[in-house]
Amino acid sequence: MAWVNRAGTVVGELANRTPSYFARLSPDGTRMVFDDYDAESRNTDLWLYDIRRDVTTRFTFEAADDLVPYWMPDGEQVLFSSNRNGQYELFQKAASGAEEARLLLADDFEIYPTGVSPDGRYVVLTCRKQNSKWDIYYTDLQGDRKAIPYLVTEFNEWLGTVSPDGRWLAYQSDESGKYEIYIRPFPRGGGKWQLSTGGGQGPIWSRDGREVFFDSENGKLMRVEVQTGDQTLRTGIPEPLFDLAGREQIVVLDVSSDGTRFVAEVSAIERSINPVTLVLNWQRDMERKFQ
Repeated sequence: MAWVNRAGTVVGELANRTPSYFARLSPDGTRMVFDDYDAESRNTDLWLYDIRRDVTTRFTFEAADDLVPYWMPDGEQVLFSSNRNGQYELFQKAASGAEEARLLLADDFEIYPTGVSPDGRYVVLTCRKQNSKWDIYYTDLQGDRKAIPYLVTEFNEWLGTVSPDGRWLAYQSDESGKYEIYIRPFPRGGGKWQLSTGGGQGPIWSRDGREVFFDSENGKLMRVEVQTGDQTLRTGIPEPLFDLAGREQIVVLDVSSDGTRFVAEVSAIERSINPVTLVLNWQRDMERKFQ
């Protein structure tokens, strides 16, 4: 993993492990939690990375897959999904590691946390029943902690993430025939605005709520200016920031608090090289052939 600036240039290295699915910066930007497959345990576990000390420590140790971590707004707790009970359910564990993880929500479908409201009350969930599409639910941690349907349709909707003011939800859906990025009011549904215009996946809000970043269908990291109010939403025209598959393959995972850098997985691209044969004195060979 590495820091990548808004021009797509690597400007610093991060943890020496590679996330399997997600990496998230803590609210204060000093730590990062990510999931990674551990060859010794043969499970996907969570890891914490102290950015200032450049130290990586293992965070979960169960004989199960723990993945898709998400910080609570206070930076003291980490949400994640685990199949330690046989099916992927929602768990929470203190970032200090001083407590065992506790089960927050279980249902008859897979549950993955993808967003949290800024007051820590609502957790946005990407869910899927067996042999069905992806849908978006949420749960009220101050209520009865049930999975409440937010967007359940015949299409795939997932990766819902809450705006920093808590009023809007950005997500991706394939309702048009390909994935695009949309925004709806949160926690109640209502109107819908399409943010991307040429395909889009993996929406990420800037910490100030003025931009949404996403991957375009043609392999670029895009940005869109967003202006939000109580009931109003204004969006700009999507603009490319950099190629995700230029000299290197870049997978953007999160954005810094000041919006100047991205946490990204960066890898070299293997390119096939056609061999070139240089023939010397070819005129002499031609003369011999036709003598």
